[in-house]
Amino acid sequence: MTGEPSKSGIVSDIVTYGSNAGALAVIFSSHPVSATMLALWASKPVRESISRLISGSLEIPEAWLRNRKLYIEAQGLSEQAALKGFAEKVAETTSSAGTITERAEHYALTVIERKQEARENISQRTLEYLADEKLSDKASAPSEDFMRSFEAVAEKTSSAELQDMMARILAGEIRNPGSISRASLEISNILDKEIIESMLFIKPYIISNKWICVDSLDFYTLNNHCELLSSVRITSEMGIRKHGFSPDGIAVHSFSSGDVLIQANQRGKNINSKFSLQTSGFNVTKSGLELIALLPEKKDFDIGEVARAYEKNEYIERAITGKLVKEGDNFQFIQHSNN
Repeated sequence: MTGEPSKSGIVSDIVTYGSNAGALAVIFSSHPVSATMLALWASKPVRESISRLISGSLEIPEAWLRNRKLYIEAQGLSEQAALKGFAEKVAETTSSAGTITERAEHYALTVIERKQEARENISQRTLEYLADEKLSDKASAPSEDFMRSFEAVAEKTSSAELQDMMARILAGEIRNPGSISRASLEISNILDKEIIESMLFIKPYIISNKWICVDSLDFYTLNNHCELLSSVRITSEMGIRKHGFSPDGIAVHSFSSGDVLIQANQRGKNINSKFSLQTSGFNVTKSGLELIALLPEKKDFDIGEVARAYEKNEYIERAITGKLVKEGDNFQFIQHSNN
């Protein structure tokens, strides 16, 4: 326990975060970009969102606030009062009333402290991401429904990876209201380090913001990621997909880091002339795309490795990297010089 609760159990000195930037400075005073963060406080959407997340709806014991040097607006007795009431009822029927009461109070403080720490960590990371670029005019504080769902997940997070993901979600929703669906928030409740790392891994392999072709990498590697991510509704299960070859056996797959032109060999062309040449792959769900879009790009991703992986398919003659550009009503593939 970080400190003894006050006798009244009620916070007497509070400062409202929504109207006092000095309170924010208490939390982030030592942060290397604290000046930038405080500048963000001039934005109403940021101020309202972060205030809501930090303050929450719990009443926090005065002694604990003093120890942490934080003053947070209290709006009701909520769970501390419920826990205290529980302890008092138990005390009435138990000889070791004092011990049980102390344990209940300690539990109340522990629960609140952990939740508050998670809220503050996510708030700080959110401000860091918002500081990366100027907010547009469409930025807005998330809706009440969104914040209720978000807070329920955020305050239960414990790992740095998941707290970082929740910060990305809140920053993304502030920047682009409505970009994160309720379904995505529900999925975020079951994310863990392994799932987040898997999303990071598959991100550069997504073709045209839709699907992933197993020809772009080792089958078993992608299949392992697919099995994990499909279990939490981020991707679909593995299945048959069309390569998208034209009648002359040419297809272009567009990735975030460039395009790959693939050309079928004669066997592939013969098959494709009768029915669309197919391969294995899996789709990324709407929620999956929303969450993956928030993650950083893989800096060491090599589009050339994807092209070389395509060439292992028995029906593909060659694959080259470049960029598909539109010229008037036609498209032209500009090949990379290192092919």
